[in-house]
Amino acid sequence: MCLLSLILWGCTSLQPPAASNPTPTQQTTPSPTFDFPTLIPTATSTSAPTSSPTPPTLLGIGDLLFFANFESSQSWDLRETDRGGSSIYNGQLNLAVRQPNSFFFIRAPAPEQDDFYFEVNIRSDVCEDGDEYGIMFRLGPLYNHYRFSLTCEGLARVSRVLDDQEVVLIPPTETYAVFPGLRIENHLAVWASGTQFRFFINDLEVFSIQDREIDSGGFGLFVRSRRSQQITISFDDVALHAIQPLPTATVNP
Repeated sequence: MCLLSLILWGCTSLQPPAASNPTPTQQTTPSPTFDFPTLIPTATSTSAPTSSPTPPTLLGIGDLLFFANFESSQSWDLRETDRGGSSIYNGQLNLAVRQPNSFFFIRAPAPEQDDFYFEVNIRSDVCEDGDEYGIMFRLGPLYNHYRFSLTCEGLARVSRVLDDQEVVLIPPTETYAVFPGLRIENHLAVWASGTQFRFFINDLEVFSIQDREIDSGGFGLFVRSRRSQQITISFDDVALHAIQPLPTATVNP
């Protein structure tokens, strides 16, 4: 588990539990069983919140439920479309799109979890201003979900996609927690409990919000081009943890 710290120089790579058995290397790419809707939702902005780059004081990070270091396919649905594709190379998951205004994602083979701590290391390999990449969570069968992402110029944002419409919950916001530049790794994490969400970049809490529209679902990783012809992003050390309920304050009689 990646330890949360106050140090701004990133965190060490996550390691899988010692008892885990290696997954045999998958030699064939499974046939796609789903695809994202062709509609690229139009974002509707809400008021900008104030970022809160405070040290994480999370309590109750529990058991490791899922971990992927991409030494093998580990049941990830690797696939190609006319817009983009996914592959595993050199111990990393690579996602790419090859045309402007395109979206490509891959669903993580992790268990659905209502309350969780989900984290991943992300590196931008080919990326231009306006392009976007990040985490999808509470991802449902109709593709309703939340997104926590970075733009290639180093801004962070949070949005909700519901019925093919994207609503911006936190617009692109500058935060000193992001390490900018190509081929630079950033660590993204989301803590969710009920309607409460906390967002971390390189172990610093940058946002917190409340939203009740989507209460359960799975996880995914995505890339999105705006005007550029190519975006390629590498993902590594994907981990999902259970969380314990936060302690409830008691009043002495």
